[in-house]
Amino acid sequence: MPGAHSFHLERYPEGREATVAWGSLDLRFANDSGNAVYVQAESTDTSVTIAFLGTRNYDRITSVKGPRSNVKEPEQKVSADKKCVPQTPLEGFDVTVERVFHNDGKEVRREPFRTHYTPRDEFTCETPR
Repeated sequence: MPGAHSFHLERYPEGREATVAWGSLDLRFANDSGNAVYVQAESTDTSVTIAFLGTRNYDRITSVKGPRSNVKEPEQKVSADKKCVPQTPLEGFDVTVERVFHNDGKEVRREPFRTHYTPRDEFTCETPR
């Protein structure tokens, strides 16, 4: 299964984004429905869209995000390297998102998924003297 980004990117919901590592086969999924699944893939110059079509096993699936835990503050670093690129800081943390499965208006099970984000250090570039 693809993993989350190494750092939390604010444009994506915590614990609900995925990224792939180019050059490796890292996308895996398991069909535990007992029925066939049709995978439809489309791409453009700027996007990839994948749809999984199959037999519905649940009336509704929702998600519940838990609180951040194990919060780690980024470090502040200064570099005089000519190739230095300034970088804004991001704190690291863990978060658990549960998928909640419903049938006939009742919750029938929960599936937790834990994501770990590492802190992204702040880099400030100095001009070499």
